[in-house]
Amino acid sequence: VPPHPSAPAGDDHRAALRAELDAVVRDLALGKERQAEIRAEIDALARDRARLGEQTVAAAARLQAAEQRLAVTERRIGDLDRDLGRARRALDARRDTLAEVLAALQRIGRKPPPAVVVRPEDALAAVRSAILVGALLPELRDQAEALLADLQSLDALKTAAAGERDRFRVEADDLLAERRRLELLVEERRKTQGEREAGLEEERRRLAALAEKAGSLRDLIAALEAAPRPPAPADQPR
Repeated sequence: VPPHPSAPAGDDHRAALRAELDAVVRDLALGKERQAEIRAEIDALARDRARLGEQTVAAAARLQAAEQRLAVTERRIGDLDRDLGRARRALDARRDTLAEVLAALQRIGRKPPPAVVVRPEDALAAVRSAILVGALLPELRDQAEALLADLQSLDALKTAAAGERDRFRVEADDLLAERRRLELLVEERRKTQGEREAGLEEERRRLAALAEKAGSLRDLIAALEAAPRPPAPADQPR
């Protein structure tokens, strides 16, 4: 007759429960490590978002400062445009004088190009050359020098206005691009942080379920170990 199976079966059951409990405990330990890793990632993302946020604020401040400089520049350009208008009107008012200068140049054998009356740039070059070489009559020198000053002012104002606009355009484009880049990075970090926080919450629920299971296994093992063991069966006579 085979031996009674009750005692070995009880031992096997307790061994299986202990093995299951050990597996749950290991899983809990790994889960806690994973939780710590996720928290570290969340903290790093939060710090990164804060840093990027500060950079975004700084970029916005630089853009605002550039816009304020633009306002000043626009006012300056307005002043330049008004000065330019006055210079043009002065040039128009002196066209008769310019004609006299050119006529004088022709009389002494200087023949500037016909476009000199139409294009201020050509007039500037022609009058400057005439003054430098002393080709003007003495009575026309003062008028020619005044005309030259107006032409030079006109040229300088046009160059200054174009330069200021170009500088602002480049700076504003760079700042807007930088702000957009930072905003995209902040949004990317925010999204990733949200995903990590959702993963952390899921891990918390999983570990809570594992902890509850571990507690149930411990209670069951304790109950089995506290239960009286059945007596070993007596040998039967042959």
